[in-house]
Amino acid sequence: MISLIKILFHGGGSIVQGTVNTKKVVKATGTPMGVLKATISDAKATGASKVFGGISGRKNADATGKSDSELRAALVAAFGPGPKGGEVNVAAAAKGLGKSPSTIKRWLTGKSTPKAENRKELLAKARQAASTKKGRAVVVESLKAGPAGAKISKYGAWLKVQAIQGPAGYERDRSIRWDLPPELVDDALAAYTADGDKGFADFMADYANTDYYGNIPDWNVFSWGDVDLDPK
Repeated sequence: MISLIKILFHGGGSIVQGTVNTKKVVKATGTPMGVLKATISDAKATGASKVFGGISGRKNADATGKSDSELRAALVAAFGPGPKGGEVNVAAAAKGLGKSPSTIKRWLTGKSTPKAENRKELLAKARQAASTKKGRAVVVESLKAGPAGAKISKYGAWLKVQAIQGPAGYERDRSIRWDLPPELVDDALAAYTADGDKGFADFMADYANTDYYGNIPDWNVFSWGDVDLDPK
């Protein structure tokens, strides 16, 4: 295994944007290309899932679609929380997977487990919630329609991002906390809907290069850590 910081040091670019010079990393470190690509792929999927969870408010979601995804986290990613505060929207999951609500509840309590084909379908839906424009549009509209969206439209939000990020050439593991007025939250959500975590990173680069954040050019998110969009 090779660390993300070492990949950044030798390969530059961005895992988020898919611009790491993998050949340079292999040459400098001796890491097998297959191992390097697997590390980058895992970081990309995990990071995109963290952005999805932070923006959608589905904090415990796992939208990676990985075979080892925890069942509850995949259900949260695919179908969201319950309308009355439940962790999983059981009714939506039952409809989306063609199962009865009682079956979904048994999965959640561990009284039964999904068949292989059911789990495969669930993981695909969890992944598509973050990886497709249609899926992202659904979760963004759900956010806007809820109580958090009402607060954001009136007061804005705090964007908190822990990531390997910074001006190009000076990236490190750092945290930012940006005060976004309602119109900029709209811009951020539109960028995310259009192009996922890559679009969200582009929004951050644009924001950093304004008076709001000291006109810092070339802000680069190399890989995501934790992301939160908290209503004021």
